This record gives sequence, C-alpha cells and structure tokens, in this order.
Amino acid sequence: MAELHNLYPEVPAETCTMCNDAGTQQCTTCNGTRYCSAQCQKDDWLTHKLLCKTLKEFEPSMRPDPSHTRAIYFPEDGDRPIFVWAQVLGRDAEGNPLLDGNVLQGNDRALRPSSSVKVNVVLQRRLHNTLKVSACPADHADTVPNQSLAKINKDLARTIRGPILVIGSEGLDDSHNQIDLNTTDFRHFIDYLQARDAMVKFVAETEGTHSSANAVPSVRINCLGDRILHPEHRDEYETTTIPASQLIAPTRFPAPIAERVGLPLIMRAIPAALTWRGRHIKMGDRHVQPRRNLTVESLNPLQGGVPGEQRIGSVIVARQDGKPLLFGHVQALGFYAQSLIMRYEEEVYTTRIDLHTFFEERPSREEFEQFFSMWRERYPDESVRDLISPYDL
Repeated sequence: MAELHNLYPEVPAETCTMCNDAGTQQCTTCNGTRYCSAQCQKDDWLTHKLLCKTLKEFEPSMRPDPSHTRAIYFPEDGDRPIFVWAQVLGRDAEGNPLLDGNVLQGNDRALRPSSSVKVNVVLQRRLHNTLKVSACPADHADTVPNQSLAKINKDLARTIRGPILVIGSEGLDDSHNQIDLNTTDFRHFIDYLQARDAMVKFVAETEGTHSSANAVPSVRINCLGDRILHPEHRDEYETTTIPASQLIAPTRFPAPIAERVGLPLIMRAIPAALTWRGRHIKMGDRHVQPRRNLTVESLNPLQGGVPGEQRIGSVIVARQDGKPLLFGHVQALGFYAQSLIMRYEEEVYTTRIDLHTFFEERPSREEFEQFFSMWRERYPDESVRDLISPYDL
C-alpha cells in the first residue's frame, strides 16, 4: 500500500511557502523562507515574524554538540513559539526521538510522540523532510490551553492543550537523521494545525446536522477558500439543514434576484476556516480573496465592489417560507443570475439602461421558471432532470 505522502506531488525546494509557484523571493532577514510575491510574503508575515529574527541566534555554528538539533517549541504558558536546541538522546523502538528535557523546563515528561507530518494538505504537496511532533496526551490532567499559539490564532490556543515540540527528520522515510528546522518548517506546521482544526470542525458539523422535525432542508454555498484551501476541498454546494428558529431573524445578506423571482432567501454567514483565514489563493498570476463566493455575489449584483476582506465567505441559505431548498434550486438561481449579468453587460451599450433599473425590471418568476426548465433538461446528471421545481414544493 502506498504511503500517504506519495499520493501528493513533490515540488522543488525553492517553491513558495504560501502557494505552489516558484519562490523567486527570499526573506532577507532570516533567509529561511521563500515566496513568489510580495502578497504571499504579506499573508505569511503575522506568523513568520514570530520566529524570523530569532533564527540567526540558532546558527549551526552555535550548536552545543552534534546531539542537538534546532527544533520549534510551543510552551503552553509562553507568549510565542521559540526555537530551541533539543538534545536527542536516542530513539525508542518506533524510531521516535528520546529527548533531554532540561531545555524544555521539564515539560518533556508530559510529552509523547504524537504525529509525523509529511505533507501540507492546505497546499496539496508533500514536504521534503518529516516533522516529528511530540505533545501531551489529550486527557493529561495537568495540561492547559497552549498560550504560545494565541499570537497565531486564538482558536488554536483555545483548542490545543499542553506544550508541543517539533523536531525535523531527514526525508520522508522515517530516517533517524535529525535536521535543523527553519521558518518554512514553522509555516508548514502551522498549516498542519489549522488543517486539523478545520477537519475537527468539519466532522462536528457533519455529525451535528439537524434531523429533527424543526430542521429545514437548506444549502451550504462554499466560497473559494473552502473549495480550494480546506483539507476536504468542499463542493460548491452542500445539502444541509438549518433550525426553523433561524428563519425568523432578518438576513444581513440580501439576495434581490431570488426575491424578484418569488423565492426570498435567508443567508447565514459561516466563520472562516483557519486554513484560509488571512491568506489569498494564487490563481494564475492573480491573488484572489478566498472569501469570494461567486453564487452569492451574482444573486446580489447591486452590491458592487466590496473589499475582499469584507466579502461574505461561505453561507448557509434557506427559503424564508420554510419550504425545502435543494442544491439544484440554488445552482439554477446562480446560473440565472449570472445570465442576467451577462445580458446587462450586452444591453448597456445599446440601451444605456441603468444598472438598478435593469435588475429591478428584468428578473421575474415567469422568466426563471422557463430558465429552470431548460437548465434542468440540459443538466449532464440525469438524476437532476427529475428535480422538482421550487414553485411546486
């Protein structure tokens, strides 16, 4: 059976730390991290700066002796992660490092081998070396939330308990040769923690879908971040439910086109996953805001140029009347809205029609019913061709 990391592509060592483009630029302070652009470097800065200036204090020439390796330590009561010289005294039967705890103020007595990180699931690529992680058992009585992670993300500090030590092993085949870690390894490990957090929340969300009589069938519309940078690479549309009580509160995110065709919607924003919060997606030569949600934006074309960080992100959408909303209905509404936008762009040159006037006058229930019927007939998946009209529910 193939090792998991072999399922991911290998990239050159000079690849950007934040995306998979060539890392043509290098941090001039630590020389430990490469970027493809100023934008990727900016996205990484809040994390990178925590260790950047201290890397020069752990040059190989400063190594106490050959048994020491430059590791990354996350003290549970510290204000930030730090580099440390960790002494590896040997290996246990499974090849995990046995550590001298003096440098960790005795905390190694609570540390146990936890995981070996060989891939970056956010970037969908294998690493060049293995990150050996030692942490406290989840049920350890003396552990407290790890405060050194708060500077990176308070969500991580709330959910991860006890100290963490990360040591590097050469290659991906469980070599016993330790290597010094740098700021690039630091970024990969933070991506690992954030991906793990996203997966825990994904499982909880899946298991917590409401199935009671008061649950209303609804649809989750995922933004680019959840579709590209979430470890599950979520589909654009997902079937879910929403408690009927949430239909009462007014929506902060209008969908005027849906209202014009007689299908008023309620939208509820979903918190951003840690894997894409605060970073961009590299698409071609552009850096795209992961909060972009093309379906939601098309349903409200009058919104105009909203700054990227203020875009809505992923949402759960339901019908205001409490009737079931199926993903096919939302998908058809999105395509209909996009067709209206294309029509406006064609007509504005000949009729000079005002944007607001166009979207006040053009959308109609009759037109959408015709559009839905044609869209359903042409849909490549035959099961969708029997999809009931939203007006017949």
